[in-house]
Formats: sequence, structure tokens, C-alpha cells
Amino acid sequence: MTAAAPLRNFQWYWNSSTTANDDHWTAYADIENEIIEEAFQTGKSEVEISSNYVINFRNLLQYNKFNARKQRTVKRDDL
Repeated sequence: MTAAAPLRNFQWYWNSSTTANDDHWTAYADIENEIIEEAFQTGKSEVEISSNYVINFRNLLQYNKFNARKQRTVKRDDL
């Protein structure tokens, strides 16, 4: 008998809206979600989620490593 994987009780999202007056939240993929959550739980201020993007937990922003003006808000929801 194999042990069941622990149930995930959180989900990280990024705002994929193209307009300032709209929110359209897109869930991160499972592996990114786990990387983000581990960094969040261990108190890191930032985490790199790909070769191009970093999440800043203090400001709840995802930004492009090569152009910090390209930013998206992020959020964590309990499930």
C-alpha cells in the first residue's frame, strides 16, 4: 500500500488581466505552486519561479527579471 500524497490546501495565482480595472486570476502550475509555497513558508522574501520571473512576497508581485517594470500581482488562497 502506498501512502497518499498530502492534500494541498492552498493555491497561488497571478493576475493575468490586461486592463487595470479588471482582475483575472490564473493559477500557477502544480510545480510552481509548490516552489512558491515552500519559499513562502520558509520566510523567503523572494523566489525565482522560472528563468524569467521572480515573486516578491512583501509586495505580492511577480516581476520579469530582465525588466522589473513588467509586473503582475499575485495572491495566495486557502482552499
